[in-house]
Amino acid sequence: MRGEVTGEVQRVARLAESYGSRYLDSLMEFETLVRIAVRLGYLKPREESEVLSGTDEIGKMLSGLRRSLNPQS
Repeated sequence: MRGEVTGEVQRVARLAESYGSRYLDSLMEFETLVRIAVRLGYLKPREESEVLSGTDEIGKMLSGLRRSLNPQS
């Protein structure tokens, strides 16, 4: 029983790790879109700064989550 639980935890950790890299890729794509929106005049530079400071914090949290799920790397 204990081995089954350990195996399941490892499977969930691998799944979360793969989603974690996708989340980081999506976050980078979002940041690019925000910068484009500023260049096109849809957002003000002040709004860009506010949004990007939030995405920076989210990126740190996602990186921490990935590290906690995969402590070997």
